Parts: sequence; C-alpha cells; structure tokens
Amino acid sequence: MKTLHVVLLLGLGFGLVAQADALTSSAEQKGFIEALSGVTQLGVGGLPNVLSQRFSDSPEIQTTAQYLKAKYDELGIQAGIADYDPMDAFPYYFQNTDKTYRSYFVHMMPMLRLDFDGLCGGTLPNDKLDAVLKRIKRVGLEKTAFCAVAPGDRVETYISTTINHSTSITKKLLAERTQTTWPNVLAYLATGENGGEVFERPVCVIGAHMDSVAREGGGRGPIISPATLAPGADDNGSGTAAVLTLARGLRDWLAQAKPQNIKCDIIFAHFSGEEEGLIGSIAFARLMMKRPILWMVNFDMIAYNGSPERHEPILNVGYDKTFGRDTADYFAGSADKVTALIIERETFIYSSDQIAFWDIGVPGVSISEQACSNAKCDSPFKFFNPNLHTPGDVAGILDYEYAANIIDHSFGGLKRLLTGTRN
Repeated sequence: MKTLHVVLLLGLGFGLVAQADALTSSAEQKGFIEALSGVTQLGVGGLPNVLSQRFSDSPEIQTTAQYLKAKYDELGIQAGIADYDPMDAFPYYFQNTDKTYRSYFVHMMPMLRLDFDGLCGGTLPNDKLDAVLKRIKRVGLEKTAFCAVAPGDRVETYISTTINHSTSITKKLLAERTQTTWPNVLAYLATGENGGEVFERPVCVIGAHMDSVAREGGGRGPIISPATLAPGADDNGSGTAAVLTLARGLRDWLAQAKPQNIKCDIIFAHFSGEEEGLIGSIAFARLMMKRPILWMVNFDMIAYNGSPERHEPILNVGYDKTFGRDTADYFAGSADKVTALIIERETFIYSSDQIAFWDIGVPGVSISEQACSNAKCDSPFKFFNPNLHTPGDVAGILDYEYAANIIDHSFGGLKRLLTGTRN
C-alpha cells in the first residue's frame, strides 16, 4: 500500500520518443513478448531469463514485476509494485465467480445438454465418451450419481458443481500458497495541470494481467503450474506488451497534443492472480484504489490470429450491457487494418480482469483477438487460441503484425475515450 501511495502522489518527467505514424511495429511487439515468455535474455538490471514461468504463486512473478517496473522507469513514467495478500481479496472473489462462470457457460449449454443426455442414455459416440467423462470427473462428479439427476437438471448440476469446485480449489491454493503476497505493478500518468487533486481526481485504468498458468488439458482444467511451465506468450504476454506500448504512446500524446478537458488521470495496471480468479484486479479495485474510477480497458490475448486468411484482422471488444455499450463504441471507429466486433457479455465474454471493475459498478471493456465469428457470436470459440493455458502458448505461434494493428487501433480508441470525441 505504501508503494501505491507513492505511485499516485508523485509527478512525471516527460521524455519524448520519436515515433512514426503507427504507434508500434511487429518487431517491437515480438521483442516484448519474447522477453516475457522466456525466449530471449531480458537484459534489464541483470535479471535472469525466468519469465517462462509467471505463475502468481512463484518467485518468478516478482521478477516479472521488476521487469515491468524497469520498463516504466525507462519511459520516465512513475511506477511501483503494490503487493497484496490474496486472502484479503478472496471474500470478493466469491461474489463474482458465479456470474463469471455462468457467462462463460452460456453458449455451451445446448452442447452440454446433448452430451449429458447422450452419456446417460448410452447414445454418446465413442469418440466423445472419454472427453465427456473427463469433463464431469474433473469437477468431482461420478457418472452413476450424475445420471440419476433429472435430465433437465443435469446442466445446472454440472455448472453449480463446477463453480463450487473452482472456488474450493482456489481457497485451498491460497491457504497453502508459498508466497505471502503477490504483486500488482501500477504506473501513474497525470493528465491535468499539476496532476489534479491527489486522491480526489478520478482515474481511468488501462490494464492487463501479467501472470500465466498451465492447466491440465489446457482451457479451464486444474492448474499444473509451476511444475509445468506456462510461457503465456499470448495469454497474457501480448496484453502486457500492449499496455506498456500504450503507456508510451499516451505519454507522448499528452505532452505533444496537450488535449484539454480530460477528466481522469491514468493508471496502467499489470495484475497478478488473474488465472486464480481475478484476485489481483479484485485487490486493486476493492482494496487499493480509493479514488473514483471512471472506466477500465482490459487487454487479454491480442496476438493469435485465428483467421489469417482475412484481409482485415478482427478484434473483439466486450462490454457488459448493465453499463451500455458507449465505452465499447469508442473502439469501433473505422480503421484501415482492423475491424472491431462489439460483443455483449451476455452473448459471450470469457473471464478477465474487466469483470472485477464491472462488479464495483465501473464501466469497462475487454479487448482481445478474434474469438467470435460475428457480432452475434454464433460460434464463440471458432477462432480461439487452442494453446491457451498450455506449454504451447509460445512466441512462435503468434502474428505480431496483427498484434501491432490491434494496439494501433486501440490507441485511437483510447484517445477518443479520454477526450470524449468520436473521431
């Protein structure tokens, strides 16, 4: 907490970086993500190359935090590491887990119903049988007892059991953790004269999670880090690199363009604990940040191109209809290289740190690579990264031009959002 106060109180020195029309390049994003996923030596303060494991409950997450702080120091942006006890955030974790999982499962319900009816009726094809049995066993369900449940209740039984199973595992993990505290990296950029009224002027948050995890079978299986390395190049080295890049761009834009009437200072946040249930962003939003938050923009997985044959890359901009789509629409402006799909949470938004802000009444959006195929999200996993939460999420599978285009597009959206202009 003391570090956080220092971050919010101190001003900035603006050291300018010469830039071309585009904010970033594929080469720059490749360099960032390779460093974060353990491909290259970091060369920052003699830090070792250990970032191929960024599991929140491991010593290496602190190395990641120090790396990011050093990057902000290079930019002349005041930054600090704010450690938190994850158990302090855990009571709030219970409050959002049910809604988060139900949002995740909403598009899977017809498939689950068919699979479970086929399993219990003996009609499930052999090529699906093992997968469905593993699915229910993974959350502690046994076939005989599960099939004794009324057919219309099986999906709800599976979802409720999954939620209870997940929360109990997280509670056990936190109770047995090896690291007393986990870090968030917070960088502060003042936008008003003299930095505004400290602790009174609102803030806007641009964030990404810096942790990574390997899970059994990938996806949402049980955590097997740190025994199995989790390079996390796309999830979420790509989002982490995006926030760093956007911090540089917004710093230079503020100094050069001197936009007027921006209503918030900016915090660039890198959260740990996302993979354990948004623990770091919950700790920030609920426990650390005492100033009003106007909005939050989250970057999670922006470098895997699931449809490389398309002329225009597509990104998904997710929002919660509770707040309306106004914040998301700032990112839907026309662009030469990117098409944005604006998608409701109730249609399909997978879990990420923006949810911790939605749950305290803060509007926000999630920006990610293409997962849905259209605005109706009829095929929500069609273009999803198949290497999610596996050792295969490495730098070599990514499309860095695609990532750079998303960042450039998002830079325009953030400037529009900060100034309240649509063009």
